[in-house]
Parts: sequence; C-alpha cells; structure tokens
Amino acid sequence: MLLFANKRVLEFYPRFGFEPRRQTLFSASHVARPGGATAPRLDLGAADVRARLRMLSDEGLPVTERFGARGTAASWYAANGFARPLRALNDDAWVFAEVEGETLFIDDVFARAPFDLREALPRLIDRPISSIQFGFTPERWWPGAVEAGEDMEADLFVRGLASPREANLFPVMART
Repeated sequence: MLLFANKRVLEFYPRFGFEPRRQTLFSASHVARPGGATAPRLDLGAADVRARLRMLSDEGLPVTERFGARGTAASWYAANGFARPLRALNDDAWVFAEVEGETLFIDDVFARAPFDLREALPRLIDRPISSIQFGFTPERWWPGAVEAGEDMEADLFVRGLASPREANLFPVMART
C-alpha cells in the first residue's frame, strides 16, 4: 500500500506500519525555443479526451520503470482542475506540461511507444526555456536528468511495498 499524507497527519500513519519514503525532484538544464506546430491543448471535460487518456494510461508505457503506476488517467489532480495543461503531440503521445518562467514543467507522459522527448520540446513551449523539471522519475524520457533536491510536498508513506534504492519520484499525476 502507498499513500500521500498532508503535513497534519505525518505522525499518524507510522502507528499503522506505514514508513515514510523520500521523494526526489529531477531536473535538467536544457535550452529550447518554440518551433513547429504547437501541440494542441486537450479539454479534459470532453468525454472522448478522457476515454483516450484512459486508454493511453492503461495500454501505454509506464512513465517510469523505477517506481510508478499504471491506469492513473483519472488522477485526482486532473479530475479536480489542478493539472497542468494536457497537450497532444500526436494521437498516441500526450503530455501534461506547462512553461513557468524559463522552466518547462513536465508532470506526466502518456504514450503507446517511446519517442524523442527532446525533439518534441519545441512543440510544448510558447517561449524559450533554459530548464526542465519532471513530475516523475525521468530515466525513460530524459536519462541525463539530475537530482534537484527532495520533494518537500510529497509525503509518501508505504506499507508492505519495497521501493527502489535509487532516487525516485512517484509520478505527480498518479498521486491521490
């Protein structure tokens, strides 16, 4: 079992056998400029978009092989309007991403097959960027990403679940 706790209950879950797990932020220095056809934003209010996202989540590649989840399309963040915009690179590759300042935040990638994320970046941005921050462990999509400190907003607790020894970040869009 795993769960994310809010700051008011951090002492509660260990009483029931849950152990805290450190979550690591990942980032990459990368300069990119907008280019090509901008990846369109998708409306999560549309039933066909939700159905396609669910299919990509269930049948596509997990965003990470280290410590993640499948079938997370109905995430709490997306369902409650807290997700970054969902963009379609093509029918089989959708990304939750948004530029803030000079940083591109990529919260999740839903894809049926691997693709070159570096090549797709110009379509995800509306202004130049100098860095990327990932909402998941990016070993699959950006192997050169570096550890950027501890995620102080991710109070993860696990019980009866081994988590990897390597630094990891349970995907933002899979959290509840």
